[in-house]
Amino acid sequence: MGDVWVNRLSLYGEVAGQPQLDHEILGETFFRLSLKVPRLSGKYDELPVLFSSRLMDPGAVQPGLPLRIEGQIRSYKKVVDGRNRLILSAFAREIAIGNTEGETNSIVLHGTLLRDPVHRMTPLGREIADLLVCVPRMHNKSDCLPSIAWGRNARYASTLKAGDAIAITGRMQSRDYQKKLEDGSFEDRMALEVSVTSIEALDRNQQAPA
Repeated sequence: MGDVWVNRLSLYGEVAGQPQLDHEILGETFFRLSLKVPRLSGKYDELPVLFSSRLMDPGAVQPGLPLRIEGQIRSYKKVVDGRNRLILSAFAREIAIGNTEGETNSIVLHGTLLRDPVHRMTPLGREIADLLVCVPRMHNKSDCLPSIAWGRNARYASTLKAGDAIAITGRMQSRDYQKKLEDGSFEDRMALEVSVTSIEALDRNQQAPA
């Protein structure tokens, strides 16, 4: 694959709530918003989007505004309750108001597996594979992206190993779950991950499309 990697994300949905200031770096200010992205089932994923005020005036972003986001899925570590947690968000490179052309939620990734996939069965007998995909980016940084494959994709993923180069297509999704705490109580949480639609191993000498 050489030095060419792929991380492409496209989202279409409606803004949920007012944008919030996130951080400032090298004179550029970034804001975070929540985007309600529809599923075919009629349900929604609420996905965090990070955008620069140079792309859009945050004061013009109101709840219900339809947006098309083109960019990447990014990760960073954050200390929560004394532990490092991996935080995912969509990073906007382009924003268009009311642009309904294209998929509502699509991801293309070319990266490597950071660890062996974990293949398991649900209580209902459905196959699942948990993957952690690393996609390098500029300035010696990389994004570590939890991904989940189902059925025959999960079975195929179980044949792969840490360090394998792979190509994934899928979607960014939110998932509610309950975390059991040390005192025995449960806390409602939301996980963000890549839901895999297709997966294939890549030849390390193969050049990924830009």
